[in-house]
Amino acid sequence: MDLAYNDSKVDRAGRYWVGTYELTESKPRGILYRIEADGTAHGADQGFIICNGPAFSPDNRTLYFSDTVGRRILSYEIDHDGALSGRQTFFSFSEDDGMPDGLTVDSAGNVWCALYGGGKVVCMDAKDTLKLSLPLPVAFVTSLCLGGPELKTLYVTTGWSSGTTEETKGNDIGGAVFMRSVDTPGLPEPIITL
Repeated sequence: MDLAYNDSKVDRAGRYWVGTYELTESKPRGILYRIEADGTAHGADQGFIICNGPAFSPDNRTLYFSDTVGRRILSYEIDHDGALSGRQTFFSFSEDDGMPDGLTVDSAGNVWCALYGGGKVVCMDAKDTLKLSLPLPVAFVTSLCLGGPELKTLYVTTGWSSGTTEETKGNDIGGAVFMRSVDTPGLPEPIITL
C-alpha cells in the first residue's frame, strides 16, 4: 500500500495518535492509529483518503478528527483505555469552505480548524455551532495551535499552491505563519514518554 504518515498529536492521557493518507489522494486507505507509551499500535478507525487533525476535548473524553476529502470533522468518544466509539459527524463543510486540515481545541472546548483551499480558520463550540470565521490572505491554510505566554495567541501555518514556482513565490505569501490574539486560552499540549 502506498501510504504516508500525516498529522499526529498526543492526547491528555499520553497516547500518541497519528493518521495516514493514500499517496494518490484518491483511495480510502488511510488509517488512524493509537500508539501506547509501550510502543504498541492499534488501528482506531480506517477508510479515509487523508487523515488530519486530531485534537482532544479538555477532559480527554472526545477525539476530533478531520476527514479532509470527506469535508467533515468527525467526533468520537474515547474510553479510559483509548478505544473509540460513537463516531459521528461533528461539522461538515461545503466545497466553497475548503477542506478541514489541522485542528486544535481551546480550554473552553471550542474546536478550531484550518481550512485548506478555503483561506480561513473557523471555530466551533462543542455543540457544533460556528462561532467565528477568520479569513486569511492565502488559500492553503494547513494547521494551527494556541501558544504564547498565556496560550492566547493563535498560530496558523499555510502552504503554497501547487502552481507556485520559484519565479512566482515572491507574489504568493503561502508558506507564511500567521498569528493573532484570541480571547480564550488554549491548553498545554501533553508530551508522550515512550
